[in-house]
Amino acid sequence: MEKKVLLIFVMVLFLLSLLALNHASAVEPVKIAINGEFTGRSATYGMGALYAVRFEVKKKNEAGGIKSLGGAKIELIEVDNVSEPKDAVASHERLGSNKEILAILGPSVTPQAMAVEPVAGKYRIPTIFFTTTTDQIFEHGNKYVFSLSTLATRIGETYARFMLEMQKKHRVPLNRITLAYPDNEYGLNVSNSFKQIMKKAGLEKNIVLDQPFDSVSKDLSPIVLKLKAANPDFHLQVGYFADGKLFHDACFNMAFHPLQVGGFSSFDHPDLWKALGEKVGAATIGNPKTFAADGFAFDLPNPSRDAWVKSFSAENPKAPIEYTLFQGAMATKMLISALEIAGKRDREAITDALHKIYLQKDDPLDLMGVMEKPGYVWQSNGKLNSWSVIVQWQQKKGKWETVTMYLPTYGMIGVSPSFK
Repeated sequence: MEKKVLLIFVMVLFLLSLLALNHASAVEPVKIAINGEFTGRSATYGMGALYAVRFEVKKKNEAGGIKSLGGAKIELIEVDNVSEPKDAVASHERLGSNKEILAILGPSVTPQAMAVEPVAGKYRIPTIFFTTTTDQIFEHGNKYVFSLSTLATRIGETYARFMLEMQKKHRVPLNRITLAYPDNEYGLNVSNSFKQIMKKAGLEKNIVLDQPFDSVSKDLSPIVLKLKAANPDFHLQVGYFADGKLFHDACFNMAFHPLQVGGFSSFDHPDLWKALGEKVGAATIGNPKTFAADGFAFDLPNPSRDAWVKSFSAENPKAPIEYTLFQGAMATKMLISALEIAGKRDREAITDALHKIYLQKDDPLDLMGVMEKPGYVWQSNGKLNSWSVIVQWQQKKGKWETVTMYLPTYGMIGVSPSFK
């Protein structure tokens, strides 16, 4: 009799464990999406972010999924907007209208982000942009949009403050300043912010050439001809990866190597060396007179970032370690954190949780060194609380790497007179 009771007890335990297992496996996945530029003109940005998003999703799923949602695994839906605003809008409409999708990562660049911003508000779906910089996107009262990039006004201000610091510390003349920039919202915002600071410094009349160019141009030789004729003391070149190659090729062909600063990926992306070739690259982006804007100081200490890079590179050895990669990683980390905080499949709760994410100094979530002191990741309007930095390509032991030269909050930290 006792054996029968024991057998029944064991069978009941077995059945209960099966039921528990079935219940755990029956937890519906959490669906998020990435609306990215995987092909087309801006694929450098979209693919960099995608590598990191996939990596973070995989890592979270392997760690047990979203614990506050019963261990639900993340299902990532990938949509290519082919670097076109109209396709980005169509993708966001399709994703936003699907109530099972709780949040969207991307698009990356400003033109696509500007186009989808109203769609994010329409469907009340939290949307985290990667490299989007235009301030106006975040000034429409749309609480559902966020950016993981320093905004254009701060980028333009950083350029101006760097030039002024070069004048002060190294007596660089600023009698003849030139600037060239794409004729889209990004270029206009950066250049206008730059000019406002120069006006405050009494140098507005020293800008001898203010040159916009077609943001989808296939030849920047005419622009470089104008710049060379203007004979600048200091030049500012705003651009994207694609027009960066065009600009540097034209500078090399015309032997035009002024003291200049530019960026972001048009000056600092590792793949530029492949696109330009060593000879052209060394004469242009590797020139001692050339400086670049970047989103973070990669060479300064950050144990969390270094550990992340080691882990990521082990699985993705061919992926370049650059700015958009970290933006993709941090955006995904922030979204995962918000999903855990919200604890329910609700877009409003997730949006509110994103606004409440608070980072400490040297926080493990802060791979880019965004926070110099404890604070919220985003301002109330979704703008990132960060500044850009100025770096320079330098060759060390036969390898080109970026070295931080200037931090807006600290000033000049590394420039030597070698640029002369």
